[in-house]
Amino acid sequence: MKNHFLVALCYQHFSLPAIRVLKKFFFHPELQKKAIGECLDFFIRTLGLIYQPDTDEACKENLREFLELLHEGGKEGEHRSEALREFVYKVIKEFAEENQKFYQDSNLIELMNVVVNERRGDIFEEERMTPRTGSAAGEG
Repeated sequence: MKNHFLVALCYQHFSLPAIRVLKKFFFHPELQKKAIGECLDFFIRTLGLIYQPDTDEACKENLREFLELLHEGGKEGEHRSEALREFVYKVIKEFAEENQKFYQDSNLIELMNVVVNERRGDIFEEERMTPRTGSAAGEG
């Protein structure tokens, strides 16, 4: 059944209703992990379909907004999770690697820049919070 919802993203009249259903799964605390695990590969392939030149621009915009919503954890961030953020990163990254030309022409580049910059910020924040031991500067 998940395949039908993901393929529906490719059609203008079904895109938004499919997103409404998918949000229920991705934002449900008990279903989120399963939704992410079962949808990752198929979601990447769906991006390959949506970002074909003949796909309606509204579908592409709807999908970008959906991925952004997943990354942010909802409009207010109430469903924000590292798992969703990682899902969005992996989906876009794999799509970009497998479909470089379509990615370069897509509306996903700006979102990916935001995702990567936030990941960098998280890494630097973790490094700043982790005490360094045994470094040359710390030895006397």
